[in-house]
Amino acid sequence: MPPLIDPGVIVLSSPMLVDMISVRRRTSFVDSTGIGRNSDETFRVGAIVEPDGDNDSSRDDEGAIGRKTISVITRFRLQGQVAGLLQDIVTWHNDDFLVITVEDATSYGAGWIEAICTSQDTQDAPTGT
Repeated sequence: MPPLIDPGVIVLSSPMLVDMISVRRRTSFVDSTGIGRNSDETFRVGAIVEPDGDNDSSRDDEGAIGRKTISVITRFRLQGQVAGLLQDIVTWHNDDFLVITVEDATSYGAGWIEAICTSQDTQDAPTGT
């Protein structure tokens, strides 16, 4: 007999773990005059966000550049690299991150995905803002 309570849903829905993020879904189209246009739609969704991979900075003649990478676990179907579609942009703690990969995360519970996102800002906001 399957369990009546899905522990993944309880843990991943906990207000102690969930952050609110903004997701900018971008679409590209050609208007009636033949000019390429972009259209954005923004969603506010709950997600668990944590650092992922190398989050260090490099320095060159123009200054220091920090590249953050985050892991986003959510039930919202984020859009990664797919032919013909633009990748979603996740805004978390005033930084913009481009969705690079989206993987099935049903080990957390039915319908969950995990996305790896990389910073799009030249300089990220200070930690803790």
